[in-house]
Amino acid sequence: MKSFFFSLLLLPLLAPTPEAQVPWHLDRIDQASPVLDGLFTPDCQTGTPTTVYIVGKPINPTLPEFGNRAHVGLGSSTSLSAAPGTGIASLVGGSIHGVDKTANLVSVQVLDDNGNGSAQDVLAGLQWIRDNHNMEGGNAVVCCAFPTGFNAAILGEVTMLGLEGLTVVMPAGDFGQGACSSFPGVIPGDGLPDPFIVGATDQLDSKANFSNYGSCLDLFAPGVGVESGVGSIVDSTIVSAAITAGAASLWLRVNGSADPADVKAGLIADATPDAVNGSLSGAPNLLLQVPDDCNIVGCGGFFQTPWHLDRINQAGLPLDGVLGPDCWVGTPSTVFIISNGIDTTLPEFGGRASVGYGSPTDVTGQGTYLASLVGGALHGVDKTAQLVSVQASGSGSGSGPGSMTAFMDALEWIEDQAWQWLPPGQFHGVVLIDTSAVISSVLLSHPVEDGIAALVDTGLTVVCAAGDQSNDACAWTSLTGPGVVVVGSTAQDDVVGPYSQTGVCIDLYAPGVDVKGAAPGGGCLIQTSTNASAALVAGAAALLQRVGGPADPAAVEARLIAEATHDAILFMPGHSYGPNRLLRVTGDCNKQVPWYLDRIDQAGLPMDGVFTPDCQTGTPTTVYIVDSGIDTDHPEFGGRASFLWGADMSTTMDLTGHGTGVASLVGGSIHGVDKTAKLVSVQVIGAAGSGSWSDMLEGLVRIQTDHASGTPGVVLLALGGNVPPSPYDVSLPAAIASLTDAGLTVVTPAGNSDGNACSFFPAMVPETITVGATDQYDAGASFSNYGPCLDLFAPGVDIERAVTGGVVTQSSSDFSAALVAGAASLWLRVNGAATPADVKAGLIADATSGAVPPPLLGSPNLLLRVSDGCPVVLPPCVGSTVSTPLTFLIDGLPNGTDWWWSLSDSGLPADYVHVPGVSDDYNGDGSFDVKDVVDAFKDSINAFSAANNWLGVSAKCESIGGFEYLSVSSTCSSLSLFVNNTGDPSHDPSDFCKVTHSISCSFNPQIELIPLPGWDCNENGIDDELDLASGLSQDANANGILDECEPSVWSNEGSALTGINGDPLFVGSGDLTAGSSNPLELSNAAPTAVAALFLNLESDPVDVFGGTIVPGVVYSPYFFMTTAAGEVSLNLVPPPGWLPAGTELWLQWVIQDSAAVHNRAMSNAIKGVFP
Repeated sequence: MKSFFFSLLLLPLLAPTPEAQVPWHLDRIDQASPVLDGLFTPDCQTGTPTTVYIVGKPINPTLPEFGNRAHVGLGSSTSLSAAPGTGIASLVGGSIHGVDKTANLVSVQVLDDNGNGSAQDVLAGLQWIRDNHNMEGGNAVVCCAFPTGFNAAILGEVTMLGLEGLTVVMPAGDFGQGACSSFPGVIPGDGLPDPFIVGATDQLDSKANFSNYGSCLDLFAPGVGVESGVGSIVDSTIVSAAITAGAASLWLRVNGSADPADVKAGLIADATPDAVNGSLSGAPNLLLQVPDDCNIVGCGGFFQTPWHLDRINQAGLPLDGVLGPDCWVGTPSTVFIISNGIDTTLPEFGGRASVGYGSPTDVTGQGTYLASLVGGALHGVDKTAQLVSVQASGSGSGSGPGSMTAFMDALEWIEDQAWQWLPPGQFHGVVLIDTSAVISSVLLSHPVEDGIAALVDTGLTVVCAAGDQSNDACAWTSLTGPGVVVVGSTAQDDVVGPYSQTGVCIDLYAPGVDVKGAAPGGGCLIQTSTNASAALVAGAAALLQRVGGPADPAAVEARLIAEATHDAILFMPGHSYGPNRLLRVTGDCNKQVPWYLDRIDQAGLPMDGVFTPDCQTGTPTTVYIVDSGIDTDHPEFGGRASFLWGADMSTTMDLTGHGTGVASLVGGSIHGVDKTAKLVSVQVIGAAGSGSWSDMLEGLVRIQTDHASGTPGVVLLALGGNVPPSPYDVSLPAAIASLTDAGLTVVTPAGNSDGNACSFFPAMVPETITVGATDQYDAGASFSNYGPCLDLFAPGVDIERAVTGGVVTQSSSDFSAALVAGAASLWLRVNGAATPADVKAGLIADATSGAVPPPLLGSPNLLLRVSDGCPVVLPPCVGSTVSTPLTFLIDGLPNGTDWWWSLSDSGLPADYVHVPGVSDDYNGDGSFDVKDVVDAFKDSINAFSAANNWLGVSAKCESIGGFEYLSVSSTCSSLSLFVNNTGDPSHDPSDFCKVTHSISCSFNPQIELIPLPGWDCNENGIDDELDLASGLSQDANANGILDECEPSVWSNEGSALTGINGDPLFVGSGDLTAGSSNPLELSNAAPTAVAALFLNLESDPVDVFGGTIVPGVVYSPYFFMTTAAGEVSLNLVPPPGWLPAGTELWLQWVIQDSAAVHNRAMSNAIKGVFP
């Protein structure tokens, strides 16, 4: 029987955070009943957007909720924190918190940031509005977001605005008195347009105790506890007026032009009568209501919640009617939509859509529809996304899919021009491919594969529909690989759509049956297609990049897959549908950076709202979590969590939630410090929250056995502070010391007893890193242990962490220790192999000194800090202006072993890089051979060079004459390659083999250096000596120069030779200049041979067998016959203006043998320049 001696001590537990819901003020005003239904249903997009002037404090027009619909009219802009200016504007027309999500918002500053201003300032602002509106015209509303108070001049200006057709909405005032005293001269029924005066109610529909009242009011609207685009704002009738101004804006857009009296009458007619509780003292008992019928065109009448948005923000059925996600933090992402155009003027896009390439017209509606699912304010996943139209079809007649040429042009335009649409300094975005916009064969072509790969290489995540042919997706598209997401469809019951492609080529499924989106010009479309599914995934990818920060395409795809709902899709028996993953966008995605991460990446307060450590170099660290277990399937871990051992072997799951929480702080994708850490569960805490010392000892022994001695790692003993076992058992501290001797850094909390940590276990063990807790103000937490046994402090108060099914917020030094364990993991990944003493010294050196205010009671005044960038990794040499290649021959059979490589300009290996052994079809070419190893080697060198800014260092592969070559180019004057396959990753130079032309090094399999001079006169990417040695090029006159590289008196002349297994050579020479007196001449000893001429306008031709160049653009070939003498002349005369000056021309001949001994052969290319 086990006896229990230690337990967990946590501060108060909060309920899991629910999915993001519609703000209560919007939920209340779209219904008569006080019982909220969780919805805001007015889905109005018809009509011309209304202009709303926000008169008050300055606003920040860059708030993502405004989507380019806000700008400064009078005054200046300000920061997001300057509420209520920005917050008030978001209640009028923000895409999340606003009533009219398409309104154009104009800031009219009459108050400073502190709310100070004069009546003269207000008068000047109102006069500016009247002057501006006279120039701009159109429907307009004036939202008066300033304290109530009239004089005769202001009343006169308000009257003039009304006479000129502007609806003026004003707050009743916040003094708890009769409102009429604040509006002298406002006489209802005098024939003059009066302002719309609004009082405030709370969540129970009671009149707010601060709200003015009386007969001068027109109605009430929510004004208490309202959440805005900048968070909670002060309760006020100004809030109520802003919400009513949004309703007036919406009414005008839906109903067309109307004078202020009509607007007021319409809103009063729609209001809910007798809904307001309390003494109104003559005020009308009317509560603002915005009807949900809004005259929508094309959707069969009343608006209904888009089921696709309802489905993707929850794990299972039935639908809960809550739209999500409600995310708006971060820099908006850019999505390039390859389709047939977008109606960029549609109100749903709110100015966020633009034309990048092609026509500004969407002739079929498909592009607009897909764009609305990506980022429309009503139907889209990411309602702040910047949408860029890239037209690949639909021009001209607008019917039918586009051609290969049109599609390739679209891809090339994105590759060349995307940077102009991306945020400054950011090179990550999303590309959505509308498969209906291209002919089906296009997606199976190699040029398209190369074009897509180029986009991924530039940092763009590519999303593509699986297809609607109801067969294997692999037969529809070959667009696979990291960073390319192929999407299938599901219906409302989570069954795969009967039309959807299926199979292993699909990465993710998403709703695709009866999906509603916007149509050009207003109204909407309902379609069933995998393209609709792909659009939702593209929106989710944009959202992930905005909320989580820019990420490489492979990381975006990995997170989409990690956050998907697994095993939710119902497959028909007997069919292979591929991965069972349904798109899910989690409800917590509108969270800002957790405060504790925000704090530990900077030296001092205040916090800046970001967590910048994003270094991805190095090998991920293994962190053992000794706790209650880990939910290894939690999306935050992305497959990086595993189970090692548990005291309760009946389950591998987390028994209390504590272990999952601390693991998420170590390495969760949202809450964690090191988001690449490998997390290993060692479960020693039972369901009751306690465990035995014997189980802890067994857990430590299991770690010792599992861990490879000498390799770095981290152990987190997140067990709070416990009284040492009595009698004191030296086996536990000995086990901890043994772990550190084996290379493992052990981190433990100081404890939560407000006592001396030196009296608690395991904080008292000197080999550990012991961590105390601080709060948001850097003060030591009231519960935290203290004293000289501490090594440093870290945040531990109000720490949000992940648990199964949601998040919780708690306080404990356990969480402080988890953050330090994550920092230790990151330190090891970035700095490589190091001892636990090195890790402790490094963390202490990086910590912020003097940040924790007294009393410290003997504790060191050090607060955890994680540096915000990768350490400087020096390139293998000092660069020059000349790039020199090293060519290696790789031969033999792969053996699957791991290896390490190093580049250095000295006689010893420098920083080494680990490459996992290749034991399968790495490059996906259908076979497992040495080429898989070469490709893995190339990818590792290029990835490491890019991550460490090794400018001028690159690698590529060549398959020549049945042999595989690796070419490494650098600007090093003397570069050496070292390899190591001993299985020992230590930095011992003796383990590395220097690859030379006389030494063949074994790694996986064999590699040797080919001595080459580095000449490549024919520009085919292969050393000329290698061309000749392999018999792949010709030197007919045996002068040591390739025939295609022969010098000529003509500046743009070349020659080409080819042979067909001993047949006579085909020879060409001559000047390529149009109209030259020395035209291109071709001859062949076989007089019946037929030749065709191709043009290639690419400046970087593609290498193929024989050193020939594959034409990137193939024009109609010129056919000709040789004469009886075996000669032919051709004068190339392109039409005027056909090519720009300086265009490179690459000419080739395809020769067909009349004797049918051989089918055909290609010549090497002749390069010329169009004058």
